[in-house]
Amino acid sequence: MKLFQTAAVLLSFGGATLAAQQGAPRQASQSKTGAQSAQKITTPTSDRGNLSDDERQFIQEASRGGHMEVDMSEAAKSKASDKKVKELAEVLVRDHGKSNTELTQLAIKNGVDLFYPDDAARGSANTAKSEGHPGDDLAAYSGADYDRHYVERQVEDHRKMIDKFEAAHAKATDPDLKKFIQQTLPTLRSHLSKAESIEHDLVKK
Repeated sequence: MKLFQTAAVLLSFGGATLAAQQGAPRQASQSKTGAQSAQKITTPTSDRGNLSDDERQFIQEASRGGHMEVDMSEAAKSKASDKKVKELAEVLVRDHGKSNTELTQLAIKNGVDLFYPDDAARGSANTAKSEGHPGDDLAAYSGADYDRHYVERQVEDHRKMIDKFEAAHAKATDPDLKKFIQQTLPTLRSHLSKAESIEHDLVKK
């Protein structure tokens, strides 16, 4: 009788061990997927929405540009030496962070895959041509030189962004996308005005 009881215990223990081993890979796989989602947002192919190819490309490029602005300006908040430059960086982090969130929601609704700066730098097939990591060209500068080059970069970037947003608005047919562009353009123009004013002040120093 004791022999049968011992065998039953061993069989029960072995079954529990096997179940635990089978469950482990599934948990690891789920963890890996969660980590990947921090870099890329992918939506089901059944939820592709009604956006045109141009509208989808605009959302991808605007998202990537917005995240690059946040990354660059986060660095400027600590690296800049001029008070006004630091304040500009704080405004850009706040405003572009907000628009990034809104654009992500719009992308998910319409099944647009979004890639962040590190993915674009690796040349992912679903993004526009890689422009490298944000702020790479500013790393060599410090002090007043950093301030000047950062602000010059913001003037240049925001002029380009405004042009792209205006062109996209003229062609867009999706009402939600047009609304997003209409709401974002005044903010971009305000950023440009602030950056141009600071650029002017830095030149005089």
